[in-house]
Amino acid sequence: MFNHWFPFISQLGNWAYALLFAFAFGESIAVVGILVPGATFVVLFGFVLSQGIYDTGDALVVGAVGAILGDVLSFVLGRRGIDPAKRFPRLFAQNTVDRAEKFMNEYGIAGVFLGRFIGPLRPFVPFIAGVLKMKWRSFMTMNITSGILWSASYLAIGFFFGQFWSSIHRGLRWVGIGLFIIIVAYIVLRATATGRGKTVVEEAVEDVKE
Repeated sequence: MFNHWFPFISQLGNWAYALLFAFAFGESIAVVGILVPGATFVVLFGFVLSQGIYDTGDALVVGAVGAILGDVLSFVLGRRGIDPAKRFPRLFAQNTVDRAEKFMNEYGIAGVFLGRFIGPLRPFVPFIAGVLKMKWRSFMTMNITSGILWSASYLAIGFFFGQFWSSIHRGLRWVGIGLFIIIVAYIVLRATATGRGKTVVEEAVEDVKE
């Protein structure tokens, strides 16, 4: 995946930020979020950042704004009573929405924050918050806080993986050189030892003949 996407993202220029926004935004929407690998793309973008191609601060802001606005849209859908599981029964199982509702009933306002980081429930948690008529101020507090942390954490995962990957490549280069030296040294020592062995045998044969 990295070999395929890395050159593509690297050459997009400022459009890469638009793509980052789209993935972060799309993953947060109840209707399409379960189908959009937003978190995966953000990690991948963090990997690209580690190569110094784009600005880390800009990426953090774009990812966070996309995630926050996506949750706002999902929240609005919930307040208006638009149930994606009923409108798109072939794409969304009702039990996923039910799980999100149970989760929100259990954790309340904190569920908006926690739900941001829970796989399949993620796009449905803000939707359920809207269904439950959560106060806008409470929702936005948790939404903004979690959106910033979500963007920063997933970008950081990709960034540090990219740094680690670069270190691996540099390390492998030196390991390769070291192995080459060891192999050459082994061959030389082996040849030298073999040569000395023959000399000893030859001397022994000459001694017998005498």
